[in-house]
Amino acid sequence: MYTGSDNKSSLFFMISCDIQLLLGLILYFTGMWFEKVKSGMGAVMKDPTDRFFAVEHAMMMIIAWLLVHVGRSMVKRAGTDAQKHKRTLIYFGLALILILAMIPWPFRQPGIARQFFPQF
Repeated sequence: MYTGSDNKSSLFFMISCDIQLLLGLILYFTGMWFEKVKSGMGAVMKDPTDRFFAVEHAMMMIIAWLLVHVGRSMVKRAGTDAQKHKRTLIYFGLALILILAMIPWPFRQPGIARQFFPQF
């Protein structure tokens, strides 16, 4: 049974993704990664660290955001409760996998890896 709490949780997930995307775009366009892209895409694509943050991370997060929005729309259009749960799992699950895959975890390759709690 697809309940009101299911709908609210998917709405909360979508809103949290919207806020995260907004903050990420602000950081991207005011930070050094966009400056590197503007100065020359060829140099960015040759360096794995620059490519990850300037291109791969940004694009995959936008794709995950799109999956969340398309998934929420598809869930609203689904007829039965079973279809709603299935579409929620597929779209939100794929988005979550993309998000988790593109986080610069501490165990990733050097240059991309970031600490859980950075030293300020």
